[in-house]
Amino acid sequence: MLPTSDVVTRGSAAHHQALLSRLYVAHLREVWRWLSMFGVHDEDLEDAAHDVFVAAHRSLATFEGRSTHRTWLFSIARHVAIDLRRRIQSRRESGDEAPESPDHAPGPDRATEVQQARAILDGFLAQLTDEQRSTFLLYELGGYTGADIAELMEVPLQTVFSRLRRAREHVVEQSEKPFADGKETPAMSDSSPPRRLLDPDAPTPPGLRALLTALLPSEPSDEADQRIETRVFQTLAEEAAPSEQPPRRNSAG
Repeated sequence: MLPTSDVVTRGSAAHHQALLSRLYVAHLREVWRWLSMFGVHDEDLEDAAHDVFVAAHRSLATFEGRSTHRTWLFSIARHVAIDLRRRIQSRRESGDEAPESPDHAPGPDRATEVQQARAILDGFLAQLTDEQRSTFLLYELGGYTGADIAELMEVPLQTVFSRLRRAREHVVEQSEKPFADGKETPAMSDSSPPRRLLDPDAPTPPGLRALLTALLPSEPSDEADQRIETRVFQTLAEEAAPSEQPPRRNSAG
């Protein structure tokens, strides 16, 4: 029987695979949403989700239950997204990949709209720390409360609102558009929750609100769910199989 708590003892490979299967069913959709809001492109989401659960399986034997499985998977997903973003940026800087351009005229295609919006928002967020960026995206795109972000990122609530305040001030400044009603950014202390920029009544630049709305995280289809699960357990089977060693050649006498 699988344990009912989040504490995993060092068990058999079969036990870990059974536990991973349970975690996959319980958390895939939220892992997908985390990856989506952290900037993983739609065409890369299946690969990234696969990488999260494979990485989780590799770490199950050392998971000590100091955090919940949800918090643990969040940390893995966040680092997968950060690593992917850095690899893409590195390829662009080396000229191996062309940068996305938000300047061409938008078409009716949803993918084009999302690509343009993401390129713009990435520019706004480029100078933020990874912690500020993640906090901003969780709050504004994910709709998470400050308390939930504090739990996921394992930091005090005051730290969440401090990061969010700095991130929002920077993003609004970068948007270079006046607020719809001409008012300043609403005052926000380090301990009280702010109004969301996506709130239609909040004094947010209309263009910025439209930008965030275009980037609301997606959900995986049932077909994508099945493909990812199949690939994850295929990878685990391949890793568990004994590696084929080439025949040893006899040394010359």
